[in-house]
Amino acid sequence: MIVALCMAATATTAAAQRVWTLDECVAYACEHNTQVMQQRLSVEDARIQLNTSQYSRLPDLNASVGQSFNFGRGQGRNGVTEDRSSANTSFGISTSVPLFTGLRIPNQVRADRENVRAAEQTLEASRRELTITITAYYLNALNYRGRMDVAAQKVALDSMQVETARALVEQGKKAESELYQAQAELASSHLQLTTAEGEYRRTLLDLSQAINWEGAEGQPVPAPIDESEDRELEMRYIDDASWIGLGVSNHPTVLAATHQLKGSEFQHKVARSAYFPTLGFSAGYSNSFFHSYGDDNLPFGEQMKLNGSEYISLSLQIPLFNRLGTRNNVRRAKLAITNRQLALDETRRTLRKQIEQAQIDATNARARLRSALEAEKANEMACHYEREKYSAGKSTIYTLSQAEQNLVAARNDVVQARCELALRLRILKYYY
Repeated sequence: MIVALCMAATATTAAAQRVWTLDECVAYACEHNTQVMQQRLSVEDARIQLNTSQYSRLPDLNASVGQSFNFGRGQGRNGVTEDRSSANTSFGISTSVPLFTGLRIPNQVRADRENVRAAEQTLEASRRELTITITAYYLNALNYRGRMDVAAQKVALDSMQVETARALVEQGKKAESELYQAQAELASSHLQLTTAEGEYRRTLLDLSQAINWEGAEGQPVPAPIDESEDRELEMRYIDDASWIGLGVSNHPTVLAATHQLKGSEFQHKVARSAYFPTLGFSAGYSNSFFHSYGDDNLPFGEQMKLNGSEYISLSLQIPLFNRLGTRNNVRRAKLAITNRQLALDETRRTLRKQIEQAQIDATNARARLRSALEAEKANEMACHYEREKYSAGKSTIYTLSQAEQNLVAARNDVVQARCELALRLRILKYYY
């Protein structure tokens, strides 16, 4: 009968729904979360910027085509000004390559590479934060699922209690008011079960919205947490505190801040490169076709042979004075380094505080679970003896009802404590 009631209590929420593990919920959320997707775009943007910096070492290639018409007095092909209209078609191709830029290009490449790494670590931090959020919704749903199961068990017990009270009344051992009170208790248990079912459905909706679920087959139903995994996490993160230092240094937020600091150091070198001369090489080829109206003009092929020209050049640019712009850019780059260093130090301090607090919270959650289990065991024994006393006619339905309510409260405390410990352990896992 208990099994049938439990199945009936969950039929309205589990029908046509697929059971999801926590890892499946997290993976789906990471694929569909807007902030995570935006962070992926930031990573891609940083990679494109790095690619641009890397290819800035290569030569460029440009082609040009021009057409001009001259009317009235103008200079002819022989340089004499005369009254004659003419047309000139020109085209050319040129290339240039930076030979030395004061190490600006290699330092810019290094800075952009650090920016890519910082963006990747920021993406990983966003995924971890989202994991904790989804875990909280997931375990909250399991918490109310456990409360619903406890309420279903209470309905089953009260149903049996009504039958027991009816038998005792028929035997003359109890007054008929005992039966009415047992039926009232059963009705109250049904109300608690209905409330628990409603709360469970609400938590399923919260979980679905948190992972941006838009499937047609119904809301995801969370699978129970593997308690063996919790015990392993307890030994790794609660009983052993040696991992905290490594957790601080390897956390994505710290790594991102470290890469941002390195990037600002390379940007400082980029700013200093403006003090140095730059050397560039260029080469090109040009040709033209000239047509003077009213004169005999050389054929196109002949002009192509005569009018072509090539050039190569080296250019050295020596900065002398640019209104203190370079000096101020270098100063600003130094300030950026100091700012990034302060941000890194603050990130480390904040993260260590969060880890230590999370470890204390997990330790307290484990202690609460142990106390809740002990209280549940004690209330089970008290309820068992109270039930025997009632069957023997030595207790009242009110006293038995109080014992059963205490047992229900103790079981709900166990469910909540177990879910809270699971959440605290996975928060510690987030920091590792």
